[in-house]
Amino acid sequence: MKTVLKTLAIFLFCSPILFAQECKLEQITPSHKSGRYLDNQDGTITDIENALMWHKCSVGQTFDEESNDCLGEPTIFDTWASALVYADENRTYGEFDNWRMPNITQLSSLVERACFDPAISLAYFRSTPSAVYWSTTPDRTLISDGRFKGRVIDFTDGAEFPRDVTSHKLIRMVRPLVNDPQQL
Repeated sequence: MKTVLKTLAIFLFCSPILFAQECKLEQITPSHKSGRYLDNQDGTITDIENALMWHKCSVGQTFDEESNDCLGEPTIFDTWASALVYADENRTYGEFDNWRMPNITQLSSLVERACFDPAISLAYFRSTPSAVYWSTTPDRTLISDGRFKGRVIDFTDGAEFPRDVTSHKLIRMVRPLVNDPQQL
């Protein structure tokens, strides 16, 4: 009986219903205008405002054409170096070979300030967990053993400084729609 109760308690505690995204659209003006994103129905989302194309799924998830959603669990990258290496070695997706990890400005452009848990538009990035994501931008204030660490965004609340620095970190790949050196 105790095992059944424990299992039920764990299930209820971990239920996605209890952790559903919350948006304060009446109190906070949405960060993203209607029409900003275009779902290409191929596992990518075009950000028209910033001339970027994003992977719909976090690295490690698989895009499912039938449901137009992401399946599986994202890959965890415990170090910035491992995230950078992965991104550099996996630049091809679909017909494009210029995918990469975003810089901090690009990554923060995904944050929906009116929502949290996660702080992103679930209309387009439905399977995004409330988690920390790496950027390519070095954080010169966090030097460890003489090495730079990367700046991050915590999509739990959109903060650039996560409350839990030991949390797992993920990657979402991006590519510029035009070859603009400022976007690199």
